[in-house]
Amino acid sequence: MASSPSRADGRDHSGIALLTRDMLHYGMAGQVIEQRQKVLDQAYARNPERFVCARPGHPPRPAAVWILKSLNVQTTDQYLHLSPAPTRLSSASRTAIL
Repeated sequence: MASSPSRADGRDHSGIALLTRDMLHYGMAGQVIEQRQKVLDQAYARNPERFVCARPGHPPRPAAVWILKSLNVQTTDQYLHLSPAPTRLSSASRTAIL
C-alpha cells in the first residue's frame, strides 16, 4: 500500500494563494506572485476573449498563515501580537493549584 504524499512535498495550496509554505516562509511569495501575474497578463493580451468575466489576477498574498491556530492573535498595521490561548484546567489541576 502506497503512503499518502507528505504536506511538505512542495504542493501549492489554495488556502495560501496557490503558494507553497516555503515560498511564504523564505520570502519568495512576492516574486512568485509578480511572475505569475506577468504570465496571466500575457495570456490576457494574446486571447482576451477567453476571459469573459474579467482580467485574470493572481490571488492576493495572505496576511497571516497558520498550520493550527492555537493562539489568540491580534494584528495592527505593523505588528503581530500573540497571547496564549485560554486553557481549561481540570478540577484536579485547580485543586492542586489552590
